[in-house]
Amino acid sequence: MNRAYEPLRVFAYHTKDGGASWTETDFSLPPYAATNGRLVALPPTFQNARDGTMQVVSQWAGLLIFTTTDGGQRWTFNPLGND
Repeated sequence: MNRAYEPLRVFAYHTKDGGASWTETDFSLPPYAATNGRLVALPPTFQNARDGTMQVVSQWAGLLIFTTTDGGQRWTFNPLGND
């Protein structure tokens, strides 16, 4: 599937078996980031096996922070300064 033309979505994948298989995870963007501008997702960082952070840079909305508490199965948008 070509994802290059699907606007307003950020895609990531998570694994539960050390990388043998991967499952797609998508993010819901906040309304003010819903533009036709460019989005760049940086690689996530994990503090442990469950808790992680991913930064997404939006051409129009700036830096967006997403967090997970389930190893990357679900990601939640967290406005800057509100963890």
